[in-house]
Amino acid sequence: MTKEDAALIDRLGGAAKLAKRLRYDPKKGGVQRVQNWKARGIPASVERDNQWIAKERKALRKHFTIAQEA
Repeated sequence: MTKEDAALIDRLGGAAKLAKRLRYDPKKGGVQRVQNWKARGIPASVERDNQWIAKERKALRKHFTIAQEA
């Protein structure tokens, strides 16, 4: 799951952009928090509270499935 989460964070523009979109304060470690998710996985609570992340995950999975079939 963490490789998928890392790819998802990259797809969403990287740790800094995702932290900003989630309104995490960069001065309080917001970017580092999101960067850590690349190794630990995106918390379920974050994905639940931000349904657009779940939609992007679904699109990413679809993209990988199509690429593997080709």
